[in-house]
Amino acid sequence: MAKTVISSNLSRLEFPKSTTASTATFSVFADNFIARDIKFVNTAGPEKFQAVAFHSKSNHSAMFRCAFFGYQDTLYAHVGEQLYRECEIVGTVDFIFGNAAAVFDMCSIRARKPLMQQVVTVTAQGADNQEKSGFSIIRSKILRFEDEEFTAVAYLGRPWKSHATVVIMETELGSLIDPKGWVAWNSSADPPPPTVNLGEFRNYGPGSDVRNRVTWVGYNPVMAEEDAQRFTIDGFINKLGWLNVSCVPYNGSL
Repeated sequence: MAKTVISSNLSRLEFPKSTTASTATFSVFADNFIARDIKFVNTAGPEKFQAVAFHSKSNHSAMFRCAFFGYQDTLYAHVGEQLYRECEIVGTVDFIFGNAAAVFDMCSIRARKPLMQQVVTVTAQGADNQEKSGFSIIRSKILRFEDEEFTAVAYLGRPWKSHATVVIMETELGSLIDPKGWVAWNSSADPPPPTVNLGEFRNYGPGSDVRNRVTWVGYNPVMAEEDAQRFTIDGFINKLGWLNVSCVPYNGSL
């Protein structure tokens, strides 16, 4: 993994008139993009807030054995059907975010120590209507980065917009995950609208106990298998079979 490293340090704090996407170390706009064994890094640091390492508007794109290192807003899966397979994703706040229909399969997702006043939020999904959009994390691990010790609360995600969709399935959840599991975008959005779609399916590890999870209308702590199948690679992003000719290995089912 990561035979090539692409790095920069742009951030919204230093360039306040810029967009979050424009801070990206690497941006992809063309469809059918495939990357393998590349590490994308934004070294701005947690004190610089939004600072993207990788930004993708590429439909039918696949990242295989790549790494994405940053702090806040590390990986911007903006739009399109995207696969991240056997990737490492590291950050602090909303470090997997966007409006894409993206599957993260067999990924190592690692939380870094945030600023003192911050909490860790792994995902911030931005669907604002009923179009197909969402994040599916399958057969992965959500743990501390290099066993970093920190006391900050960590959540699986916070719904960014009204139809935010995130499911986490058959994934190891480390002890860093707060028993509530999820958190609202802010105090004025608590609880989030019932149109959000959050769920968990057959997760394991010390952070996987759902007995004290949030009780939001749009959250399902124990998804039925038929619902989980909708968020597999084949069920969610590969109905047209584009991955079949991508040369990227994948498991289309649970």
